[in-house]
Amino acid sequence: DQGAVDVYAGPGVFFARSTALPANQAVILQGRTASGEWVYLCCEANVEGWVRTAFLRIQGNELPPDAPSNSNPNDVRWLAERTPTATPLAPQPTPTLVPDSDYPLFRRDPGAQARVNRPLLPPLRFGWPDPATASRSMSSPVIVVGSSVLVASQDQHLYSFDKLQGNQRWRYQFPSFVQFAPAAQDNLVYAIDQDGVLVALEDQGNRTPVERWRRNMESPPSAGLNLRGDLLFVPGVNHTLYALNRQDGGERWRFTTSGNYLHYPAIGDQLVYVGDGALTALDVYSGTVVWQNTAVNGVSGPPVYSRPGVRALAELFVATELGGVLDFDANTGTLLWQHVSAERTTDLALDDTTVYAAGRFFVKALDRQTGQELWRYNAPDELMGGPIVGNGRLLIAFASGAVQILDAFRGVVLYTQSVPVRLAGPPAVSDGWIFV
Repeated sequence: DQGAVDVYAGPGVFFARSTALPANQAVILQGRTASGEWVYLCCEANVEGWVRTAFLRIQGNELPPDAPSNSNPNDVRWLAERTPTATPLAPQPTPTLVPDSDYPLFRRDPGAQARVNRPLLPPLRFGWPDPATASRSMSSPVIVVGSSVLVASQDQHLYSFDKLQGNQRWRYQFPSFVQFAPAAQDNLVYAIDQDGVLVALEDQGNRTPVERWRRNMESPPSAGLNLRGDLLFVPGVNHTLYALNRQDGGERWRFTTSGNYLHYPAIGDQLVYVGDGALTALDVYSGTVVWQNTAVNGVSGPPVYSRPGVRALAELFVATELGGVLDFDANTGTLLWQHVSAERTTDLALDDTTVYAAGRFFVKALDRQTGQELWRYNAPDELMGGPIVGNGRLLIAFASGAVQILDAFRGVVLYTQSVPVRLAGPPAVSDGWIFV
């Protein structure tokens, strides 16, 4: 349905291209990847191979006998998962799973779900003998990896503090201050300052980290860094998303969009989702556009990816400048439901059944199946960043320094704890610890 479509020997652009599928050519689908991004076609017009689901118009199918009667018969979820037999042109790194005790990215995981596995249980108490300090106020969100708590300061340093005691492990100076969350993977820490100086540091424990590479970007950042395999994603205020080789900082590809603000990108299976004036899904490895939705009329916060989905094999949740929250099939861009609201939502979090949507002075829960509002909490103060969800509890923080734990099923406040100063960024959670 997209004109001629490339067919590959395996599910990905890192496999050999075998042929092109002409527009309006009928084919038979015989399998899919686990995420449903790619389907295997065969046996019509001598065409065999893999193609993206987004590029096909699937129609005229019947439901399997055991499928619910109200299901979509043309959903690729009814296809069996298939393992490719072809060898990729180059070895592809396996996405690294986030350890349960880590919070290594702005919204914890590449899909930006802000979901933790350890329960958030009150009462809360201060865990360090004394607060960890810098010579000036902190300037970035916190991330946690291993025994290290990483946060930047207005004094132009990135700090690493010991997770259990709060002692300084090391600090590293930048030309300017770091405003957005760093990212960490495989003992490497990536951070970018407001001059656009991007640095990769190798953690050396309590010693000064080793700088592995440095790159002067064309633009200051507009949001935190995200990671997928051997790729580092850097969003810029010039409305350009850069995909870099995280081992040396070399550019793989770039994509320029337009709008009010380029948000933190969410990463799915082989797609990265870019929210700005439009919502765009790009191939992770090539940067080519797979699908785009311009009707959103502006994205107001980071998109959130989920697999498995509830309404589709994979789903993408997006808040818009018009006030709504939208649920898309992440593989095709098909709209599944829309929650209409006049209030501006800026942050989302997910668990298995619920979308938690937050704005400046509210948090509300939406049913993942329908988008219907389940409950709403009117915040007593301005929220600092988005909610974090874990095992039936919801964590929210306020700019004034208060932290609250809510019952995720009812929206009722279970516990409140305050710190004596205003917060500089949203919290992170690790092993039941909350870092602010």
